Amino acid sequence: MVSITEYAYELANNQQVYGHKVIKSAPIDNARILSDMIIACGKKWKKKPDMVYIAHSLPFIKGNKGRELNDYFNVPVIYLSGLPCAITHMAVKAAAAQIENDRYDRILVFGADKAYSDRERNFFGTVMGDAVIGMMLEKGDGLHEVVVSSLDTVLFAPEGENSGKDAIQKYRETLPLLLRDAYKNCLSKSGLSAVDFIAPHTSSREIWDIFAELVHMDRDKILDANIVQTGHFNSNDSFYHYFTHCEDKTIGPGKTAMLINPGFGGTRGCTILRRR
Repeated sequence: MVSITEYAYELANNQQVYGHKVIKSAPIDNARILSDMIIACGKKWKKKPDMVYIAHSLPFIKGNKGRELNDYFNVPVIYLSGLPCAITHMAVKAAAAQIENDRYDRILVFGADKAYSDRERNFFGTVMGDAVIGMMLEKGDGLHEVVVSSLDTVLFAPEGENSGKDAIQKYRETLPLLLRDAYKNCLSKSGLSAVDFIAPHTSSREIWDIFAELVHMDRDKILDANIVQTGHFNSNDSFYHYFTHCEDKTIGPGKTAMLINPGFGGTRGCTILRRR
């Protein structure tokens, strides 16, 4: 068994209010550098990791900033990008596999994304907030058992926002079905017949309405209410929502949640966590 023994998060300092039909506010700081947010989050740990994964949807590690992070942690640091919005699931999957295979005892995983202008924040009908989520993974019992992480890809809009209008429309129309398939695939790998909750990523409540019908799940088990106060965190928001819902006791001990991040264009990352 691999578990998350500690977790922490670092949000941007300012809360901006938006006139958005769904999102009411989001934590933003256009001037703050993401590597500084990672280091701030990195100061919150009681134990020193054997290695670090930094997962990010947006390219940001350049030149001295990458060296500063390597020097700060003083252990092997691996940067993972690509798989837009689903990359933190890949980092958790890779870290869990290395721990299970006794390559490392303790791995610190960061999901880290931010924008640097209001123009960058507004895309595909959503608003991006700035956040870093950190998780210490170890073998054995911990606060949150990592039951399974999985990823799957069916490409519809491979150029992202630069894809053709027809490809983007096809992706949007097909997304609920892709989420259903990702959900079933992750459940199959976990050996579970169902999970107690979904910690979602996208702010489109209509998508989750359809998803709930497709998988025959009570709509109130999809915990998307807080997204109106956070916006879209790219690679890590489902993890943030899971942890905060554990803190407010919505997700109680022994309960399971599937964290789902559909990445624009065709990749979906899913991780099932069980609160201990």
